[in-house]
Amino acid sequence: GNYYVDGDNDKYNSSFTNLMIESNFINLNDICEEIDSKENESILLCGLDTNYSNLDFIDEGISNKDYSYKILVTHYPDYINEVLDYSFNLVLSGHSYNGQIKLPFVNGLIKRNHASKYYNEHYIVNNTNLYISGGLGTDNINIRFLNKPSFNLYRLVDK
Repeated sequence: GNYYVDGDNDKYNSSFTNLMIESNFINLNDICEEIDSKENESILLCGLDTNYSNLDFIDEGISNKDYSYKILVTHYPDYINEVLDYSFNLVLSGHSYNGQIKLPFVNGLIKRNHASKYYNEHYIVNNTNLYISGGLGTDNINIRFLNKPSFNLYRLVDK
């Protein structure tokens, strides 16, 4: 399936919402779905809304059964700290523009709200892989320097 969560600039943009619906994407804002792998293993896929108020939907999703793999999609990478107790295997995120401007020997110079701790492409946090897409655009300063835009495609394979 095709899934997404809203970003902070998408939340109230009806053109974006209509495009996603017309393209058969499923909105995962504060819901979890069980999906099956080709080997009939259960995978839990959850999405965290930018305006989340509680994590009850994750508790409900996880309480149903044991999953061979658990994935969380969230726009804000720093939200990973809120879900560490759930032991997600993979968290996919965006929002940070990967620091937008990088200099040699210096990480991203522009750190956004909810992306100030985690803004590079990859981290391992308590055995959870966190991948952050740098996105295509910019924020308040209309420049990227030593920081390539990214459009990410993730393929899960059994090792």
